[in-house]
Amino acid sequence: MSADIEQWDPPNDPTAFESLCLDLWRDIWQDDGAQKHGRRGQAQSGVDVFGSKHGSWIGVQCKQKDGLLRTTLTVQELDDEVRGAMLFRPSLSVFVLATTGRRNAAVQARARALSDEHRRHGQFTVEVWSWDEIWRELYARKPLLQRIAQTYWPRLSGLPARRGVISKARSTRPDSIMSSRQSATDYLLDWLRRDQDKRGVHSGEFGKHAPIREERQFQSAPTDLATKPRLYLTGWPCFVFCELGFSDAALHLAIKGVRRQLAAGSVRALATIPSHPEHLSTVENIRHTFRALQILHRLTPDDPLVVRVLGEVLDPRRLLQQADGGWPHFAGRKRSDLWATTYGTSLLHSVETASTLRLGEPNDAHERVRAALVFLKHEWERTRWAYAEASSAHNAVQIYHELAVCLRGVDPSFLDELISWVLQWITPSGMLSASYLDACDHVTWPSANARVAYAIFQYSIDDRRWRVLFEEAMREIAVGINGADAAFLLHMAQHFWNRT
Repeated sequence: MSADIEQWDPPNDPTAFESLCLDLWRDIWQDDGAQKHGRRGQAQSGVDVFGSKHGSWIGVQCKQKDGLLRTTLTVQELDDEVRGAMLFRPSLSVFVLATTGRRNAAVQARARALSDEHRRHGQFTVEVWSWDEIWRELYARKPLLQRIAQTYWPRLSGLPARRGVISKARSTRPDSIMSSRQSATDYLLDWLRRDQDKRGVHSGEFGKHAPIREERQFQSAPTDLATKPRLYLTGWPCFVFCELGFSDAALHLAIKGVRRQLAAGSVRALATIPSHPEHLSTVENIRHTFRALQILHRLTPDDPLVVRVLGEVLDPRRLLQQADGGWPHFAGRKRSDLWATTYGTSLLHSVETASTLRLGEPNDAHERVRAALVFLKHEWERTRWAYAEASSAHNAVQIYHELAVCLRGVDPSFLDELISWVLQWITPSGMLSASYLDACDHVTWPSANARVAYAIFQYSIDDRRWRVLFEEAMREIAVGINGADAAFLLHMAQHFWNRT
């Protein structure tokens, strides 16, 4: 079948179209370092996506048009975008204007004229790619299309589901997985055990099969991803195993791995330091230290290592908690970090409510939690918890997961506000809106459903809306999920068959 006959419609959201362009041109250029230029709302010098080929910089501007109205790019729009791209540094060798609109002969003629003029002055050439050209290129790159089809066209794709994380664990059919609570539980437990590293630098950590492209979205500073602790992905399987009373060898291995991370008194990681931003150095990672302590405190509540390390982190002489109530990502930094503050808030709330663990003055943990919530609420109002390259839709649901228990006890009205925001992504038919997936780069359909479902589940097990999303995630699970998603599904599976 030809590309013309089988053509699919472009994404109907500008952010999703940008992400699709990044996937396509990264493949064209064979440049894993290709990336989006800034964030929406920032000055972008006429370029949304940039990368290099044969040592020369290339920029892509993405113009999403309403396909239903058959609107097309105009010559004036092309001229405006070309002027903007002149400001991009380093200078471009090629500028591409990609549009979801139809091919326009006048615009193509203008692009050729601009290219001829620019060549005479040693400037970049100009290309215009309509959706027809974009689709033909995608269709010709079958491995790429097969890999991304379920992300951008989850219901339209007739291609085989891409081989994802879960398919490496087992090839069980979705209908057999969902035949009973026990079959779903066995499947997910098996998947999680396979997702845990048994040796090496990540021994004891979950997340072996997590997609690296999604992980890159959350890096707020240059970091060595090969050695970076996978403690977010390790935390949720541990928390859910503990909640469900599953005594498992995987938990013992996780505890051993976390204790090893804390052997130096805190978690250390490679990162840049302000005085030498061009170099990576081993520094104290406050964010990961809080997460490691969370895991250890949940699994071994009376562990003296928690008291010792947390006492050092909270030592008032170190002044790690900033004036705005937040904590920095790394010791020695002054800027509060959203995820470090989230982990610290959740940890201190659990310490405060634990009957067996006391730390510092009686009200110390409570006051620190209250101060941290001031920062977190301010960031919610300011950014809706967008973080690094992760959008609000992508990141805020995961922050919600971390804070739900704390907010239920400390600030239930804020929890109500957050769940109302989550529920906006549910359609009247009860399904997850495609616009949610469009707003999340490199997130698969089952992952998106699992995460939103778990947010609703955390708020109220009796709210039946999580059940629809849970079923959708389990039905499409072969597309790919990560260890946290699998833990969410495992927890919900214990209640799905309890019909009320």
